[in-house]
Amino acid sequence: MTTNAVFTCIAEPTKQLLEQSARLLMSLRWFGGSLAQARFVLGCTAPIPRQALELFDDYQAEMTTVERYDPTHGHSNKIALLGSPILAGHDVVVLLDCDTVFVQDPARWLSRDLVAIKLADLPTVSLAELQAIFRHFKCPVPSPRYHHELTGDACLAYCNSGVMIVPEKYRQRLANQWDYWNRQVLTAPETLRFNRLHTDQVSLALALENSEVPFAPLPVEMNMPAHFAAEVYPPAWQELDPVIIHYHRLSYPDGFLKPCALGQCTRRIESFNARLRAEVRPRLSISPRLSETAPADQKLVPKVVVGSGWWCADSPHDWTIGSPATRSVAFFNIWYQQLMRCFKPECVVITDSASPVKPDYRSYPAIRWIELDRNYGHANDLRTGRIRTKYSGFTRAVINGAMYALCCDADFYVYVEQDCLLKGEDFLSHAVGDAAEDILMGRVTEKGRGLGGTPAAPMPQQSLVIVRNVGLARFIEGIVNAPYTDGELSPEKVMHDRLAPIGFLRVPYGRSRPIDFERSHFYAQHLNADELQRFLSLIGVRLRDQEFAFQQ
Repeated sequence: MTTNAVFTCIAEPTKQLLEQSARLLMSLRWFGGSLAQARFVLGCTAPIPRQALELFDDYQAEMTTVERYDPTHGHSNKIALLGSPILAGHDVVVLLDCDTVFVQDPARWLSRDLVAIKLADLPTVSLAELQAIFRHFKCPVPSPRYHHELTGDACLAYCNSGVMIVPEKYRQRLANQWDYWNRQVLTAPETLRFNRLHTDQVSLALALENSEVPFAPLPVEMNMPAHFAAEVYPPAWQELDPVIIHYHRLSYPDGFLKPCALGQCTRRIESFNARLRAEVRPRLSISPRLSETAPADQKLVPKVVVGSGWWCADSPHDWTIGSPATRSVAFFNIWYQQLMRCFKPECVVITDSASPVKPDYRSYPAIRWIELDRNYGHANDLRTGRIRTKYSGFTRAVINGAMYALCCDADFYVYVEQDCLLKGEDFLSHAVGDAAEDILMGRVTEKGRGLGGTPAAPMPQQSLVIVRNVGLARFIEGIVNAPYTDGELSPEKVMHDRLAPIGFLRVPYGRSRPIDFERSHFYAQHLNADELQRFLSLIGVRLRDQEFAFQQ
């Protein structure tokens, strides 16, 4: 028989906490199994914006206003919510922190006979401190019969209050006891030393140890902490399969959860992200500030920052594929003109790897030219040991442009390789199309040319990458924090593997072949001499061979 349960959390009406609450609500509806349609009550300490109300209504949440418990301790608001009569009428109340998500059906753990809460992972208030608090309030000091999961230290019923399973028959008694002890602890003298952030958990321990409410610890899977570094977790935790993930700070501004140091937990996170990606309808990311202020009949123009790299010398480098002309100064002019025609960017950030030959970049009004102190090489230079460093010149150009875009509040960051040509008006909307993801790269190469005429490796492509503003932070973080060098794992694989959720461009080619030159929108890299001349004829450009000379 399905448990008659109500799920609830409480939030201040801030953007962060409301988004966390929405994520929790959605996860229950998507992954709650037999309880997916259970009643959900969101407590809030003040009115929330209309847009947020509409979202919560769409996912069948009830709203209730809860008076702030104490202005000095926001975590205590949950005590007031637990005691609210709005939660009555169910066998079990499940009280959660906003920064949790369901990834499986929790029904088997919802007991009608005892209060179930997971013990704190770490002794954030030590056993000695808790014993001193019990003595201060003249309470019997119970024996330390439990253990903290991650340290093995003995403890009392000191719990993480992020997930609490409370049978209705004990709800009011526990709420009253918790409230009583919490007010005592909030006013405890400063001579009683402990971390006051955890006041609600200290008072919960007092309530559990000084009442006749039956208690049993929840397993780790029902409140899986995802935010610790890898070395904190015991090896066996890698395969623990969570039901509820407590992700704390591990979320991106675009709503997706970050991967964590636990293997199976990360797989569940990926499942949540995939559902979120499918649920959120695609939008050509015009920032809210634009969509709110522009007239209805005015076409919005997104703010685009383009990034690229630059290297040109007297002769082609060892890793050149396609016509050497595509890395010449004359080609740069064609590349720039097509870029401006297709994307109409606010600016173009070029990261120069201390190249001996440069275009007259000051004559291009949109160019922001940044020269590195030396050439950090191609990823193959790192792979073969010619250069010893973490990031190739390509990756440095990607990061440099992305940081510039982030600092300029660009709606889109677009990376375009220096040998990649674009074709088609309004290229951005065609490339993004119906994609819901915030990071888009080229599809896996098909029938492309590799070094020495060998087939190109079938991997996702990075000659054209598009990132919405909301994805920029995790884009940069994912690349910078990769645990391997560009020589150990190619930059395109780093992007694909570390930046999930990631999507693919809605325009074709890049390194893939054949190219349909009659197509309205495409991009092309590694053009050979015949392909280059055919592209130039499409755009009405004729250049003599000497104009592609490497030196000017």
